[in-house]
Amino acid sequence: MKPSDPGRTYQLWFITPDEKKVSAAVFDVGRRGVRRDRRARAARARKIAVAAVTEEPAGGVPQPTGAIQLVGQLGT
Repeated sequence: MKPSDPGRTYQLWFITPDEKKVSAAVFDVGRRGVRRDRRARAARARKIAVAAVTEEPAGGVPQPTGAIQLVGQLGT
């Protein structure tokens, strides 16, 4: 992934089968790799269908606003 732009961050979302989006982590990417925001707590979701990463304003947001940068389907 490209380094985070100033004032922007990446946010990991767990998406449930009914399309509820749950914030899992906020992190930045620098020239030396990923730096996780220690203030963010991994969210718990009973069933996760998809994990996705969006680019968001620094500090993260309650629901995704940015375009999906990475996505992966989980489970079968």
